[in-house]
Amino acid sequence: MKNQRLTDSFRTAAKGFYQAFRREYHIKVAFLLTFIAVVYSCVLGLTLAEWTTVVVLSAMVVSLEMMNTALEKLADAVHPEWSEEVGLSKDLAAGAVLVSVGAAAAVGFPMFVSAFCRRFAVSLTYGVLVNLTLFIIGIGLLLIWDMFRR
Repeated sequence: MKNQRLTDSFRTAAKGFYQAFRREYHIKVAFLLTFIAVVYSCVLGLTLAEWTTVVVLSAMVVSLEMMNTALEKLADAVHPEWSEEVGLSKDLAAGAVLVSVGAAAAVGFPMFVSAFCRRFAVSLTYGVLVNLTLFIIGIGLLLIWDMFRR
């Protein structure tokens, strides 16, 4: 809406945030992964710079997932029948989410390994093995959850 009051704009944004979380599975997954990253960050006792990285990367992934969902909903409303152009735009938006997840993993994994080694005074090799194991178990649990969600 044009020329909304600031409080109305915040209310509208909060409503969108709530609706996204309530209705959209992939946004729930993004929030679950953010929650896990925050809990793990607490366990590891991250530095301020590392916390900032976790917050920025998590916000990037969640925001892009919400934008992807918004584009998909708008495209479906405007052009309900199948269209190659609409399909391509949806694929591009989903690709942007994938790039953000890849970037978050590429930055987050070594950061968590380093913090793990610092926190528990272990070798880099051990830190990599433990974090890689946790990552693989997490992906496995996520895939199992996904299989039984319907």
